[in-house]
Amino acid sequence: MPDEHGTVVRVLNKDLALVRTQRSGACEGCTQSGSCLTLSGAHAVVEIRARNAAGAREGDSVVLRMSDSAFLSASFAMYMVPVAAFIAGAISANALAARLGLNADLGAFLGGIGLCALSFVMMRVILRFMPHHEDALTPVIVSRSAGPPQQQACSLTHPDRTD
Repeated sequence: MPDEHGTVVRVLNKDLALVRTQRSGACEGCTQSGSCLTLSGAHAVVEIRARNAAGAREGDSVVLRMSDSAFLSASFAMYMVPVAAFIAGAISANALAARLGLNADLGAFLGGIGLCALSFVMMRVILRFMPHHEDALTPVIVSRSAGPPQQQACSLTHPDRTD
C-alpha cells in the first residue's frame, strides 16, 4: 500500500493517535476512483486511528503505512466475500422460489441481498472475536515532522541577502 500523509489530530494514548488524512493515495490507481470520488468528494477527509510508532504529537505531519498483505487481505474480505454471498444467495433463492411456485427473479434478488447483508454482519462479528485483528489492520505512523505541512514550506530567499 502506498504511504499516506496526514496530520495528528489527537494522541489517544502512548500507542495510538487519531490522524486526519485525505483519501487519495490508495485510490489514485483504482479504475473506479472516478465514480467513487463523485460520491464522496474529490478529496474526502478521513480520520483514522494509527499506531504511534514514531512518537508523534498533536499537530505533527506524519506518514502512515500498512503492510501490503494486511491491506490485500482486508480488501479481499470486504469485496469478494459479499459478492460470493450475493451470488450464492441469488442462485439458491432462485431455485427455492421456482420450486415453491413464487417469482424466481424476485426470490433471487431478495436472497442475494439478504445473504450479502448477512455476510457483512458475520464478518463484523468474526472480527470482534479474532485476537489481535486490529493490530494487523491498523496503519502505523512511520515518520513525523513537527507542525502542520503549511509551516514546513521552504523559504525561497537568496542566501546572501540580509533583511
